[in-house]
Amino acid sequence: RLQHPNIVAVYDVGEHEGAPYIAMEYVEGRTLDQMAKVSAFKPGQAAELIRSLALAIHYAHQQDVIHRDLKPSNVMIDAAQRPRITDFGLAKHLESDLGLTVSGETFGTPSFMSPEQAKPKRGQIGPATDVYSLGGILYYLLSGRPPFCADTRDEVLRQALHDEPVAPRRLNPSIPPDLQTICLKCLDKEPHRRYESAQELAEDLGRWARGEPILASPTNWIMRVVKWYHRKPIVAGLSTAVIAVFLLGFGATVWQWRQSVRAALSEREAKVRANAKEKDAVKAQQNAEEQLQRSEELLYAS
Repeated sequence: RLQHPNIVAVYDVGEHEGAPYIAMEYVEGRTLDQMAKVSAFKPGQAAELIRSLALAIHYAHQQDVIHRDLKPSNVMIDAAQRPRITDFGLAKHLESDLGLTVSGETFGTPSFMSPEQAKPKRGQIGPATDVYSLGGILYYLLSGRPPFCADTRDEVLRQALHDEPVAPRRLNPSIPPDLQTICLKCLDKEPHRRYESAQELAEDLGRWARGEPILASPTNWIMRVVKWYHRKPIVAGLSTAVIAVFLLGFGATVWQWRQSVRAALSEREAKVRANAKEKDAVKAQQNAEEQLQRSEELLYAS
């Protein structure tokens, strides 16, 4: 069904003497995983490679096919240095729903698996699933490690569901900021916040390569807090309650302090006014006495 220069073709599928077989196009080369372990990819090389893969995956999506297991070991680099996607063994056909999904099970490679794959009931598998994995491959080529890695499969799945990946530039400061932004947009926990299609991803990578402004924008601290609230609602709720209690207590303390300050100022102002009145009275009395004395002196003089 899929005929694309960046996809390894499947010629025939059948059974021979009771044994199932798949006849595929032969590709002479190495897997992307093997190449990455030998030498690091430069940012420009990684971006161009992912752009080619994204266009190929967009073509597959147009045929209603979701790969669901994109990872470096499922990408061949042929003799012409052209990336070729292989191993559609876990592919899902959106219309006929002939994929391997079984309720309550997960399929795919944990380190490059989207949250909706890590927990199937979390959301619908779709094009955004492959966009996530493309972002995972880009992350791997830029930083030298998958977005999530741990000693056990369960821990990797837990990280994929609840943790944010370490920013690639923390692992490799030479990564251009905009390329990191593109990568992290692909790896968003929520499918609707990723690129809407693999083609959009390819177009943004093309903009970056040409030195043009990209469409993706860095995640600010407000969005990070919102994501955290969505990922851990119980912890977030308790934290909000604690903060609310603290703010209420702090507000009450500040209110009482201001009331005390106002009372002290009012009392001081009253004293100042009383002193002023007393001084005015003394001065008036002195003036009266002086005037009386002058009057007496004039009287004696006359």
